[in-house]
Amino acid sequence: MRRIVLTGVLLMVAMTLQAGEIIQALHFAPNDLSISYEKGYAVINYRNYPNYDDNPGYPAVPVAPLYVVIPPSATVTGVEVVSVDEMVIPDDYLIMPAQIHPPFLPGASAPFVEPNQEIYSSSKVWPEDVVEYRFTGSKGGFRIGVFRIYPVRYIPEVKKLVFATGLTVRITYKENEVVPLRQTKRQIAFHRRDLLSLVANPDDISRFAPPLRKTGVKGSKFLPPGTYEHVILTPTAYKDTFQALADWRTRQGIPSRVFCIESTQVYPGKDIAERMRQFLQDADTTWGLIFAFIARQDVHSPVANRQYRRCWAQYSIYSDSLPCDLYYADLFRGVPPNTNIYYDWNGNKNTRYGEVADTIDYFSDIYVGMVTLDNEGQASHFQTKLLRHESNPDTLFFAKAILLNGVTFSDHYLNRIYDKIMNVSPPWKAVKMYQSGAGHMQPSAEKFRDSVNAGYGYTAIIGHGSVTYIKIPNNYTLSHVGQQNNYNKLNTIIAVCCHPGAFDQADECLAESMAVANGGFINVMMNSRFGWVDVAEYYNELFFYKFLPEAAGSPCSAYVYVGQALARVKDHLISNYPKPGQGESSPWKWETFEKNLFGDPANMLPNWSPVLSMQVDHPTQIETGPQDFTVSVGDNTYAPVEDALVCVMKEGEVYDYGLTDPSGQITFNINPQTPGTMFVTVTERNHQRHESTVTVIQSGTSEPETPKPSVFGLSSARPNPFHRTTTINYQIPKKTRVRITVYDLTGRMVRRLVDDDKDVGFYSLDWDGRNDQGVVCPSGVYFYRFESGDYVATKNLVIMR
Repeated sequence: MRRIVLTGVLLMVAMTLQAGEIIQALHFAPNDLSISYEKGYAVINYRNYPNYDDNPGYPAVPVAPLYVVIPPSATVTGVEVVSVDEMVIPDDYLIMPAQIHPPFLPGASAPFVEPNQEIYSSSKVWPEDVVEYRFTGSKGGFRIGVFRIYPVRYIPEVKKLVFATGLTVRITYKENEVVPLRQTKRQIAFHRRDLLSLVANPDDISRFAPPLRKTGVKGSKFLPPGTYEHVILTPTAYKDTFQALADWRTRQGIPSRVFCIESTQVYPGKDIAERMRQFLQDADTTWGLIFAFIARQDVHSPVANRQYRRCWAQYSIYSDSLPCDLYYADLFRGVPPNTNIYYDWNGNKNTRYGEVADTIDYFSDIYVGMVTLDNEGQASHFQTKLLRHESNPDTLFFAKAILLNGVTFSDHYLNRIYDKIMNVSPPWKAVKMYQSGAGHMQPSAEKFRDSVNAGYGYTAIIGHGSVTYIKIPNNYTLSHVGQQNNYNKLNTIIAVCCHPGAFDQADECLAESMAVANGGFINVMMNSRFGWVDVAEYYNELFFYKFLPEAAGSPCSAYVYVGQALARVKDHLISNYPKPGQGESSPWKWETFEKNLFGDPANMLPNWSPVLSMQVDHPTQIETGPQDFTVSVGDNTYAPVEDALVCVMKEGEVYDYGLTDPSGQITFNINPQTPGTMFVTVTERNHQRHESTVTVIQSGTSEPETPKPSVFGLSSARPNPFHRTTTINYQIPKKTRVRITVYDLTGRMVRRLVDDDKDVGFYSLDWDGRNDQGVVCPSGVYFYRFESGDYVATKNLVIMR
């Protein structure tokens, strides 16, 4: 290995350098590099990263994304390579030149592109720079620098590969370039979660968070004050129908409101679609919006009356305007003080939306889903199905996946999903239906229909298709959708197929039929046009990575909500999209624009089976007046459930929500004013929804109720460190044997504090810092272990003499 130190290699942006900088170290493992051969060329792959494809004929080296969070008013001004450790890979390689991706159309192909001789005869390393700055974008008020890293570079003349094992870069930025977008605590929490698995500097997320904003205090020109994190945007005809969903989400702890599309006419804009987006921008900054569910009607109306936006995409010899809901998710607009920065989906004011020249930044600021509806009956069917799925699903089918390939290539993309699934300890299972014969069975429309009916939680499909069917290899059609009877085992599907999501081209496209049918599918992610080979497959793969348990390994990130997971797939691939001034041609941008979610983006994605019931404990009767109200959440094994969403609600008097802590508890400060009923709702992705009530009586009319724990719990000792005596609290949800023991650092038992049968209740004990023989223990670190049946917990404490 040789060490190359590059200094002064500065990729400048046309701005003045400021003192703000981030030093970022990156590492790449040689064992993750693989080399295969095709048509006499070496195909170079690193991990699962896509290869360079901007210019066909150039060396197709792997491209790694790099995202860096910077201050909320800043823009990146440059990136400097401080140092790079590189090694020359033995042997000579003629690298495969980048090719044109063929469309996913039957019989479609692209001519082979020969190597660009100017590049392939050069003695210079290509690309010249190991890191490339693309642009700066905004995601929910966070500012993100987008870069590409080239861990493998090529010296064409001598046919050598240069591999960077280590790289340190200095990223500079200038502040006060945009006005920071103020966000609510919940908005920041959601986007912080997104950034944790996206940016290379997660430790900087908190200090670079956007400024905080409260809702419910001040309205806007068009909206009253309020806090609504979930909006159902729908025609007046469906308003009453979807009020039930708004109430359901509100009780869940996602405050929701139905807003009529007709009411957006007060906003400026050339058509309904633009006014809908203006409303969502207003709701984002006034109400603290996180989720937008758009229930559309009359999709074949004239352009000015369309309730969707078609956005421009171009690649190779193809171009089209695609129905694109990213238009409603990417809400950021550049604002003063820098008038040269302007983000809008029609920035150049022509008739094409979403062009590179429009300077959009592609990041999702809210999570968007939709459904297209012909009548109130379909609206009712969709809502009934969704509420049934969230309230009373089968508990055993979620951790099962169908991986179906109706073509004879691209198996390896589904294999990578399969490998991740199999990395999760049981109960995850998957069946591979491959036309190539390399799976567990051959696919067919009937096998797929029957498997969905039997109960599989998730599906990824690669295949050809049309507006009303997918070809796997025979046609799965609208009639097959009508034969799905898995009413309490609904499937979430993402597909690489041409046109089944083209709701603008048929009275009822396949995806629309899947969404509104009584059985079959709860979340449908499909293309509104054709996709691209070796591009579209990444969306299937990454979607699974976004919701699978983190135990499946990198890059699995366990996102909870379907809209959030799909948005993160698109965020993940932004470094592949065209940068300003690059030109329009891009299969990645095309694919992102056409992939839409038919479904409510706030639907949770279970990633485990069986889905468990929850044991929820709280007082069942309280008095009026200010007080603390504690809810404890455990599963049916009495283990605490962390990050369960708990909501307490009494109409007009009490409304609060939040996530449980590691002990499964959350405490609200409430002030019910009148006697009545308070509702408690608890949801968690891998548990059944829990709903209960609390009777509120007039203050002074009853004796207070003694609470009982519903989960095991062990508190941290107080004080800790201690000199003479410390107190340990614990709780028991059922009559059981309890043992609490103190150990020293070597694991030797010091003192048995409890070894007895205990009834349900809260307990407290004191330890005087002596061992079983009554001898005072010396200063040091000790551990105390709580054991009861299958529940075990250990905490440490320190004695200071």
